[in-house]
Amino acid sequence: MVVGTGRHPGDRLHDLPAAVPSAQALAETLRTHCGMGDRVRVLTDPASPSEVLEALAEAADRAAPTEERPESGIVVFCFVGHGLRGPGGRLYLATAATKSLTDTAHAVPYAEIERYLGDAAADPVLILDCCFAGNAREPDRAPARTRSARPVPRAAICSDRPSATPSPTPPWAPSTPCSPAIC
Repeated sequence: MVVGTGRHPGDRLHDLPAAVPSAQALAETLRTHCGMGDRVRVLTDPASPSEVLEALAEAADRAAPTEERPESGIVVFCFVGHGLRGPGGRLYLATAATKSLTDTAHAVPYAEIERYLGDAAADPVLILDCCFAGNAREPDRAPARTRSARPVPRAAICSDRPSATPSPTPPWAPSTPCSPAIC
């Protein structure tokens, strides 16, 4: 699953036009070079946090073992867009409803992504191409508790700045800074 969020309402959080094309390029890489084919879902400019979490739950369910495929699969979650620092310095991922850098009510808490991946019956892979991506796993914070008590593996975090600073992408940029390196 690849999420790209580039549009935001109002003028308190600038649009990130490169996010959706970067997400689409990343999805194409997963399809062709990683052999994931039509199993890759791209979600562009999700309207709400619940839209992202529902799609992640579906992706995790599709990767779970079945009678035809008894071994567990891999559930990949990639996010390209604005990252926000919420209360306690926690990471939130912006949706198309996020209005500002402090609007965590309309953003996906990273802790929920971690919980969904930790509860999945599949092996999780996480790629974040956003500001404050370093806040995904702060050294003093334990991983989210999950039903399975299986820790979520380290995230593949793309950031060219420390966790406490933004990594701005100019509006004219054709892609975000990290997605081309992953592709």
